[in-house]
Formats: sequence, structure tokens, C-alpha cells
Amino acid sequence: MHSNDTNAIESRTLDWVQRVVIGLNLCPFAQAVVKSGDLSVVTETSSDVETVLMSLAHQFYSLQAASKQATIMFVLPDGFESFDDYLDLVDLANALLVDLGFEGHLQMATFHPHYQFSDSEVDDAANCTNRSPYPVLHLLQESAVEQAVQMHPDTAGIPQRNIDRLRAMDAAQLESLVSGEVINHE
Repeated sequence: MHSNDTNAIESRTLDWVQRVVIGLNLCPFAQAVVKSGDLSVVTETSSDVETVLMSLAHQFYSLQAASKQATIMFVLPDGFESFDDYLDLVDLANALLVDLGFEGHLQMATFHPHYQFSDSEVDDAANCTNRSPYPVLHLLQESAVEQAVQMHPDTAGIPQRNIDRLRAMDAAQLESLVSGEVINHE
């Protein structure tokens, strides 16, 4: 798949959201956002950091002007395949968010095909909670996050529940989460 095929990239990203994020209930808030049409997927095909940051700034402004429930998955199919390069971009993106005055209003969640939490081994299934088909910066409005957290009976238990669910899966099942291959889960 070529990076200029943004429809295919966005379709694969939405498929991942449906199959993994909603299908495994990794985020109990995702289904309502998808159903309401408040989730946008935007693909930036440039691998130039300055261009990506300019595009990201545009998405910050767009999100601030959107409905209070709106959220954007900013997909980066090129140039950030290395998790370390992606983390460098995340640092710059967070600094940009602060510099533009969006701190306290917007936040980012991070997803990457090779996501690895700093305190985990590379093959720990827990990393799959944040593994996606492409590098993604998920832009969220803090007011919507706060409202969702207040409405959920046990937000503190979500991460451990997700880790337990993923650690119960075998290697082929875990691989299918990002690859999209259908694996018999019997």
C-alpha cells in the first residue's frame, strides 16, 4: 500500500478501531464516539517533521473549533516507522501543543505498530494496548475525556483489565490485532 492511498490507510485505521479498540473493549468510550460520527481520521503522508508539525497544528485548531466530543486520529504512514523516531515526534508534538496554548484543552494518546511501554519487554502483550497499524497521534479534547471518566464506574481498572485480556491471547492472536488477519480465537 502506498502512502498516497489515504483512503486505504484511513479504512485500515478505522477497521483497527472497530476490531481491536471497540471489539476488545480496550477503550469503553470509543464506540459512542464512532457511532456519533465524532471520530475523524486524518492522514499526513509527509515524513518531513516540520510539515507534520504544521499539519498537526492545523488539526489542533480544527479540533478546538469542533464539537466537544470530537476527536481526531492523526495517522502518519511514512517516516515514523522507527518507534524512537516516533517518540521524538511525540515530544515535539507535545511541546507544540503547549506552545500554541492548547495545554489543558487538548491532549494526545499515542499508538504505534511497535509500541513499547518503558517498563516492559518488547514481546509483552501489554504493549498491544497501544499498537496500531500505523503511527498515530490521537487528539482528544480534555473536557470530553473528563466527562467520560466521570461517567465510567472504574476508569482506574481499565488498563489492568486490558493487560489481562491481551496477556491471555496467544502470539498469533496478538499479531492479528495490528495485521488485521482473521485468526480463529477458539
